[in-house]
Amino acid sequence: MNNAVSSRLIVALIISVLAIRLVAMAIYPVMDTTEARYAEISRLMVSSGDWAVPQFHNGVPFWGKPPLFAWLTAGSFKILGLNEFAARLPHFLLGLASLWLVFRCQQQSVSNKKQWLAVLILASTPLFFVSSGAVMTESGLLFSTTLAMTGFWLGTRPEQVNSRRSGWGLLFFAALGIGLLAKGPIALVLAGLPIFAWVLSGRHWRLLLNLPWMPGLLLMMAIALPWYIVMERQSPGFIQYFIVGEHFLRFIQPGWQGDLYGNAHSEAPGMIWLLWFQATAAWGLLLAFIAGRHAASCWRNRKWLSPALTHWQRYLLCWMLAPMVFFSFSGNILWTYVISGLPAFALLLAGADAEQA
Repeated sequence: MNNAVSSRLIVALIISVLAIRLVAMAIYPVMDTTEARYAEISRLMVSSGDWAVPQFHNGVPFWGKPPLFAWLTAGSFKILGLNEFAARLPHFLLGLASLWLVFRCQQQSVSNKKQWLAVLILASTPLFFVSSGAVMTESGLLFSTTLAMTGFWLGTRPEQVNSRRSGWGLLFFAALGIGLLAKGPIALVLAGLPIFAWVLSGRHWRLLLNLPWMPGLLLMMAIALPWYIVMERQSPGFIQYFIVGEHFLRFIQPGWQGDLYGNAHSEAPGMIWLLWFQATAAWGLLLAFIAGRHAASCWRNRKWLSPALTHWQRYLLCWMLAPMVFFSFSGNILWTYVISGLPAFALLLAGADAEQA
């Protein structure tokens, strides 16, 4: 099968997967407790007219998550009316934006003979398929972290034209601001941890000077800080619960009892790695098989694995592994916690396939 036919087949599969998700969004009722809760919060935002303070019930503020998910769904309700499709459509569109960023990233690989393959892999992973058409915070987190990782890479490349490099650098900081509104400070960790690991492992400190730090940080704060200030002023206690409770106690106390909106999910340490296989299904097993073969080859040739990787592959590896490493010792976890690393996983697997093609 030649490359043109192969590309057309992959594109057709991508369209089929997305079409199935689009149809399911309209016909599948809102039954999951998380999705129903977030859809109701969005409905209350429309009915109350209060777009600053999300409400769990009438007059009861919702402190569990930032407002991006509610703003998106409430805005869709205003335009399309109160229905399942309207509730989910903005999250589907964010999923499409994340797929476009993966396609853009694929152009950075050594071989892009199958530049649509990474898009197909990501679109067909179980976690992406579920979260890209559901009223959840994961679609916003996925988009913001993918934009941040793409913006950092392209915003620090010496070969980029200065104006284009500065633009991507500003998008990196804008993505961090969006992440603060989508999921909170954890978005900074899930983007910052892999970047730090990659910079440290390759001693790429000088590349950090290519970022527009002052205007970038101001942009990030301009995007996110006003809402946090308004929320705390109108609903005192939010910062204490959301920052301390949701971002520290939830992860360091197994079975944390402070959750106001659900039950703690106590798991054994390291369970996040098994949840990653749940999120990636057969694709994850394929990557594990390829990585195992490569490691065995390096061992036979008495070579370490890392020198065989390019800077781009190491960047993707840090990006993919960051959520699992970060949550390895956390007992209160869900399978959705690995979502920020899925784009890198898709790019790595597509690159491995392309190198063997």
